[in-house]
Amino acid sequence: MSDLKVDGIIASTGTNTNLTLQGKGTGKVDIGDGALSFPDADGSAGSVIKTDGSGALSFIPAGGLIPLAQIDSTSQASADFDDIFTTTYDQYKFIGYNIGPETNDTDLYVRVSSDSGSTWQSGSTYSNACHGMTGNGTRIKYTSSDSAFIMSWLTIGAGNGVFSDAKAGVGFDLTVYDPLNTTYSFQLTWLSTYMIASTTHGIMAGSGRYDSAANAWDSIQFIMSAGDADFVIKAYGIVNS
Repeated sequence: MSDLKVDGIIASTGTNTNLTLQGKGTGKVDIGDGALSFPDADGSAGSVIKTDGSGALSFIPAGGLIPLAQIDSTSQASADFDDIFTTTYDQYKFIGYNIGPETNDTDLYVRVSSDSGSTWQSGSTYSNACHGMTGNGTRIKYTSSDSAFIMSWLTIGAGNGVFSDAKAGVGFDLTVYDPLNTTYSFQLTWLSTYMIASTTHGIMAGSGRYDSAANAWDSIQFIMSAGDADFVIKAYGIVNS
């Protein structure tokens, strides 16, 4: 193999012509003193290039969280993510903030569906375990089998849809694990924080499972135990690789 040594290469014909570098057969294109060897086929949409540390480059799915959907609503009965769970990802994350109930003494619930949100599972088949602490140091402990996952077990102060304190509300970070798996129970974990007023707040960490492994769960719903609420929730898929 001979080397071509030039100070510049310009396409010889046409206007706005691409310059193509291509190896022969299955040969790669090597560039730079580090002899970076580029793949000879494109990756899937959204992929990024990684190195093996020895000069070989390849396409892989982009790491981190992939935005899937967002609900930003006011005075709504629930925030439903229908058909959000697919075979593309094994894990999912939901970030919620500025969630404001319009009814006093209400809790934030989570329910699942296996029929695109047509039926939200209820009955005493959700197992919850929550632990937390209020701003004054009071410990919170809650375990139950209930009709839904109870993600924030608290009393929210509100009146006519307007909080008495601008800082009131609920926020959370929730992770769902392999919801389409029919061998093991549906499982999730969460960390939630709530602010009833400037002097009343707390934090809770919890986990839960749905006591049935027969269904592939495709949808998830966030709903207050009573009344409407304002919801801001973002859904992400976590790359499998």
